[in-house]
Formats: sequence, C-alpha cells, structure tokens
Amino acid sequence: MQNLSKFHYIIFLLLFSLSANLYAQLKSDSLKLELSKAVEDSVKIKLMLDLCWDLKSVEGKKALEYGNNGLKLAIQTKNYKFQAIAFKNIGVIYLFTGDYDKAEEFHLKALKIFNSINNTKGISGCHNNLGMIYGIKGDFILAVEHYEKSLIIDKKTNNLNGIASSLINLGNVFQKQGNYNQAIEYYIDVLKIREELNDKTGIADVYNNIGALNEKQNEYDNALKNYQKALILYIETQNKLKSSNVLHNIGFVLSRQQQYTKAIEYYFQALEIRKDYGAKKGIASTTLNIGELYQKIKKYQEAYSYYSESLILYSDIDSKPGISDAYAAIGSYYKDIHKYNEAIEYFEKAINIAKELKLRLNLQKIYKELSLVYASWSKYNKAYEYRLLYGQMKDSLTNEKNSNKIIELQLQFEFEKHQKEKELEGQIEKLRTIKELNTQKIINYSLIGGLTTLIIIAFFVYRAYKAKQKDNLLLKEQKDQIYQKNEELHLYQEELISQKENLQIQKDIVTNHRDKIALQKQKITDSIQYALRIQQALLPPEKIFTEVFSDHFLFNQPKDIVSGDFYWLKSFNDKIYIAVADSTGHGVPGAFMSLLGISFLNEIVSSPNNINAAGVLNKLRNHLKKSLNQKGNETEARDGVDIALCIIDKSTNEIQFAGAYNPLIIIKEAKKGNKSNLIELKGDKMPIGIHFKEKDSFTNQIIKVNSSDKFYLFTDGYLDQFGGLHGRKFLLKKFKELLLEIHNLPMEEQRNRLLKAYEDWKEDREQIDDILIFGFSI
Repeated sequence: MQNLSKFHYIIFLLLFSLSANLYAQLKSDSLKLELSKAVEDSVKIKLMLDLCWDLKSVEGKKALEYGNNGLKLAIQTKNYKFQAIAFKNIGVIYLFTGDYDKAEEFHLKALKIFNSINNTKGISGCHNNLGMIYGIKGDFILAVEHYEKSLIIDKKTNNLNGIASSLINLGNVFQKQGNYNQAIEYYIDVLKIREELNDKTGIADVYNNIGALNEKQNEYDNALKNYQKALILYIETQNKLKSSNVLHNIGFVLSRQQQYTKAIEYYFQALEIRKDYGAKKGIASTTLNIGELYQKIKKYQEAYSYYSESLILYSDIDSKPGISDAYAAIGSYYKDIHKYNEAIEYFEKAINIAKELKLRLNLQKIYKELSLVYASWSKYNKAYEYRLLYGQMKDSLTNEKNSNKIIELQLQFEFEKHQKEKELEGQIEKLRTIKELNTQKIINYSLIGGLTTLIIIAFFVYRAYKAKQKDNLLLKEQKDQIYQKNEELHLYQEELISQKENLQIQKDIVTNHRDKIALQKQKITDSIQYALRIQQALLPPEKIFTEVFSDHFLFNQPKDIVSGDFYWLKSFNDKIYIAVADSTGHGVPGAFMSLLGISFLNEIVSSPNNINAAGVLNKLRNHLKKSLNQKGNETEARDGVDIALCIIDKSTNEIQFAGAYNPLIIIKEAKKGNKSNLIELKGDKMPIGIHFKEKDSFTNQIIKVNSSDKFYLFTDGYLDQFGGLHGRKFLLKKFKELLLEIHNLPMEEQRNRLLKAYEDWKEDREQIDDILIFGFSI
C-alpha cells in the first residue's frame, strides 16, 4: 500500500466504494422487490430476516424494523426455526450498536429455541456470539466457556468456518489478558484453516487481529504491515465496512508514532467510507479520534468542532459509552484552554454515565483529569478529593488485575488443553489409518482364504472317491491357517488397546494440570481462612460486651473472607474504652492493617490511666506512622486508619469522643410530646496516618449521657453501598433516618432491621466494602 501513489490510491478507493455501494443497494432492492410480491408467510419471514441481516451494519434502525417484523410473523405462525434466527439477528444488531445487555437477552432466547429444535448450527453460532458479548463485558471465563461449547459442536459437524471463528475469538481473549504468545498460536491455526478454505475476508480478519496485537506491544511498524495486508484483502473482497476499520486502526498507529499528517489522511479515508456506509458508531469513533489528534497539535477550535459532532452522533444512536467518552474529551479541551467551570461541567457529565455503566478505567482517567483541573484552579481541597478517588479507583483496578490471575490460569489451562487436543487428534488419525490398513488386510486374507476353500472343496468333491485321507489332511492345514490368522488379529487388537491406553495417559496429564490449578487456589483460600482465625482471635469476645453494656448489637459483614474493619474494647473499673475502625483497603491488605491497629491500641491502653480519647488517637497515629515509615514523601504509601473511639466513664455519666473521619451518633430519648434527638459528634477530617493537612492533635469531645441514650459507632461501608432504583449510595442522611426509626427496638432487633434495609437497598449488586456497625446502651 505504501508503494501506491496517493492519487492512485484515492481513485482505487473511490471505485471500490462505488462498486460496493452499488452491490449492496442492488441486493437490498432485489430482496425488497421479492418481499413485496411474496404470498406465503414462510417466504415473507425469510426475506425479512435476510434484509435484517444485510442491513445490520448499513441501516441499523431499518434492519431492526425488518427483524422485529419477521419475529412477529414467525411467532404468529409458530415457526420456531425462524423465531430463533430472528432473535439471533436482532441480538447481533444490538451487539453492533453497543447495547450488550439486550444483545445477551436476545441471544439467550435464540439459544433456547435452537436447543429445543436441535439446530446445531444455530446453537454453535449463539454460543460464539455470547462469547463475544461476555468478552466485551469483561467476563473472560464465561466467554471462554461459550467459545469452547461452540468449538465442540463445530468439530463434531466438521464446520471449518465455525471452528476458525471460535479459535480466533479464543485468541482475542488471550490478547485482552496480555497472553500474546498464546494468542498468536490461535491466530496462526485460524490462518491455516482460512487459507485452506480460500476465505480472503477471514484471512484479513486474522491479519487485522495480529496488527492489533502488535499495536498493544508497541510494535508499530509490524502493526502497520499486518493492517495493510488486511486492507488489501478487504478491498479485493469489497468488504467496505471492515476496510474502514483497518484505515481507522492505521490512523491510530500513525498518531501514536506522531506522524500526525499521515494519521489524519487515514482517519479521513475511514470517515469517508463510514459516512457512505451510514455506520454512525464508526463515524462517531473516527470523529472523536480526529478531535483528539487536533487537540494534540493544539488546534483547539478544530478539536472542539469534531468532539461536538461526535457527541451528536453518539447521542443519535444512544451509545452511552460513546457519549461518556465525548463528554470527557470536551472536558479535556476546556481544561487545556483554561475554562475550568466548563471543564468540570463536562467531566461530571462523563462521570455520571461512567458510574452508571461501571466503566472503571474511564472513571480513573476522569478523576485524574478533574484533580488536575482543581489544582490548576488552586482549589486544593477538591483536587485532593479527586486525587483520592483516582487512587481508590486505581486500587480497585489493581485488585481486579490480581483477581484476573485466576482467569489467566484458567485461560492457560484452556490453551494447554487446545495444544493437547491437536496432538491427540494427530495420534487418533494415525490410529485410524493403522486400523483401516489392518481391516483391509483382514478382508484380503478372508477373500483369499474363502477362494482357496472353494477351490479345495471343488477339488475334494471331484477327487473324493480317490483321496479322502488327503482331503482330511488339507482340512487340517486350513484349520491351522485360520488359527494363525486369529493370532495375528489378536496381536492387532492388543496394539489398539495399547494406543488407547496412551491416549488415556495424555488425558490424565491434562486432568493433572487442572487439578494442580485447583489445589493452588485451595491453598490460597486456606491461607486466608487461617488469617481469619488469627484476626478473630485478636477481636474482643462476645461475653465482654455482654458484661459491660446493658444491651448491644454488632453488625460485622466483611466484603472478603478477612476484613479491614475492626472493633476493640477495654474495660478498667468504671471506664470502658470502645473503638470501631476502618483500615485502608479490605481483604488481606486491610486485615494486616487491622492487626497493627488492634496491637497498638492494646499497647497504648494496657492499664488504667488518665489519657483522654484524643490522646489515644494521637499515640495511635505516631505508632502507625513510625511502623509504616511514613515521612510525608509523595511516593510513599498513604495507608492509614479511619476510627471512632469513645471512653465511657460510668462514675460521671460522661463520654469522651475523638474520631479520625468517623463520627459517633447519639440518640436521646424523646420527652413527652417531643421527637427523639439525634446528636452527631463528628471526627476530625484526617486519618490515623500521614496527611497533608495534619493537625497536632485530634479533638477531644465530652458529653453527658443517660441510661436511656443509644450510641452508634460505624465505618463507611454501609453508607457507601450502591443500590436503590438509580444505583446510588445509601449515604449518612438516610442512615440517620433509619436509626431514628428503629432506635426504640431491642438492640438485636435493630441489627436485623439494619441488615434487611441493607439487603433491600443492595438487591443483587456487589458489596463494595467491609461493613461494621456497633450499637449499644449503657
């Protein structure tokens, strides 16, 4: 491609574009004409579904209309095969437009019907598409399961196209996980199959995927070579849409190489084809990339123009991920030209959509951008707030990467299984050849033996009266020959059994690999369970709470096996020391921090003394900073503890309170005709640990209390849980209202009500943090 002159290339591209357009238009017009003349319902349905399929990438809305009409008629006529095809086609349209939940829903409906009518081709296609959907959603294990199911079916039916499709998708999963060597193995296998089938479009798909793999490894020259191979084949097969995808990819690589002039040329070529094709999602994507390129070279007005156009296009097709990207890009534009109000407005719009769709990588980038905006605007509190959110999201993504180690092990197992299957297939083919040769030998021997027997019988009949004894001798020789043949057959049978045993050994090796992975996972789980027993041993036992409080409850629900939240209690004479704390992180890292916190508190309050609540927190902070070697450097870890600590003096009916972020809530009993009074003693806005606005001492607060008062200490896990109709946080306001509603109930009943409210709010969403609430009365 690089050897073609720019002029010749553009002329060639225009001719290709016109011929492809003409072909697509003629085909759809022909189908529409046939549909207008069709009388039988089955013919109408087939034509509608053919139009749906042909228009899926050209006119998405029109394709969806034909698909829905075909589905409606198929349901009316109880034509189950066409119902399944309609559900699958509509699912593919939703896959193209980015509505992955609906794509999953329609493919599952299609799969159910295909299974009921035993349509293996339809079943395989649905599994393959579901694998793509789950892969896009990030559920790689489920994606691999569906690809494997599709692959098994296609191997049984010798569907080479289907086998190639499943293998390339498995390769894509490995590529997304960063296992590039395994990915290229799959791509090469697919390339061999598609070259055997002379499938030029399929071969181009492989080159495009290899180019994407090169791109991820920053091998930009190799990426360009493979993209250009794919482009030539797409042009030869007049695959207009896919050629635009490759042109877009080439533009992106050239932009990474800072060859901005060439990059913009390729982007515009991709844009021209996508506009001719009416592919709005592709147009929006390329338009957004052009805007980003202009922003890089500081042509801000052009960048804004393309960003705005991209936003309109994404809005037209209701692509929420695209809308979020466009908002973020416009926010970045306003940041660069120092219009911070407008930048914040667009970044917040992008955040709202990213939160709704759980686009965590997008959120991380936007939080970082907002932190830079507020810092440039000298609003350091807000800058720090978004820097914290950026850090939390980065930690969350790091944890996700750690959890993906198990997925990588699973994928490695699948790859090794694929390699073993290839070896086994070769051995089975060898055995089949041996068996066929042996069978042919047996047939030949039998024919020769039979013919010889006939000749001997004829001879014996003719010579019976002369040589009866000689006949008997010949019969004995025949018997010996048959015995010898049986012995040979027995040897062949033993050889086949030996080959079968070798195959079983290979299978056992694969099974052993799988069992090793399962054992490693079990060892990790056992280690964490042992850590749980250590953590529980350091927590105060239930009987101590019963001895020092008139009534209490403990709502402790870790997110993982072990928790970063912990509670602590000491009692000396009339004084009770009680704390509820939230360590940085959850799971194993949080648990280690909790062990440090408990140990230091036990050391600080080891005997009766006159230290106040703030003094305890001051000492705890010094111990923790010294232990973690925190000196205030920018590069060091910001690990710490949020805590609420009380000292209850029964002799004076007073409570001392000091807090690091976490508060104490007190509800005083209502007098006649009045409402109960809720008091919130707020903690200082700094953690136990290093802090950029650290005060010399925490604030010590003292309040008189009565025996009828109710007290609540808690961490932020309950308040931060997403749920409800709109997937928002529970928050402190709603929590206070709930406590006022239930505070007159017995403590254990209060715990049950809090648990029910939490489950009703969360529904089937994931728990996002450890939860700890301690309620008590004196």
